[in-house]
Amino acid sequence: MTASYTVEQALTLAVERGLHKYSRQPYEDYLLLAWQQQMLKDGEFVKIFHHSCLAPAKFFDMFKPPNTLYYSQDPRTQLIDVAMWFEPSPFGAFCGVWMHKSVRHGPAAFKRLQAAYAVGFAYFDFLGGITTQEALLPVHRKLGYTVACKLPYRLNDRPAWLIFFSREAFACSKMNPFRSRHQQRRLKAA
Repeated sequence: MTASYTVEQALTLAVERGLHKYSRQPYEDYLLLAWQQQMLKDGEFVKIFHHSCLAPAKFFDMFKPPNTLYYSQDPRTQLIDVAMWFEPSPFGAFCGVWMHKSVRHGPAAFKRLQAAYAVGFAYFDFLGGITTQEALLPVHRKLGYTVACKLPYRLNDRPAWLIFFSREAFACSKMNPFRSRHQQRRLKAA
C-alpha cells in the first residue's frame, strides 16, 4: 500500500497548515538564527544537531539545496515553532524534526508535522534519521518508524539510534493526513 496523493496536494496541505519552505531570504536567516539560539538556550541543539553545526554558517548549510526545510511560526512571537528538514540520499532522505516545547503536544503542531511528512513522502520512498533521545523510540515506533539499530558510536557524547520510516508504513500511519477510512480501520485492527 502506498500513499495516494500528489506532490501538489501535499504542498497545498503544507501551506494550508501554516508551513513555509525555507528559501534562503534574509528575514528567514534571522528566523533560523533565532531558532538556533532558542535550541541552544533550551539545551536541545545537541540532541538534534551535530556539534559541528554550532557555527551559524554551518547551521545554515544544513538547509541549503538540495536539502529542504519546512517550518511554521508561532503566531504570537513569529519565531519558528515547528521544523522538519530533508537531506536527499541514494535510498530516500534523512530527515529531522523539531517542535518547540510549548507546542509539542498540541493539535496544531501535529497537523503541521503531518503535512511535512506528507511532503517528504511525496518526494521520497524512505525517510531515515538518527535520534539520541532514547525516550522517543516508543513514540517513533508508534508513528510507524522502524528502529533499525543502536549505533556503535556516540553522537555529541550521547548514544544514538538509526530509525527508518517507509512510504508504505506512512500510508497506514496516523501521520498520513490523506489516509482513507479503510486504512484507519485497518490500523486500529492491527
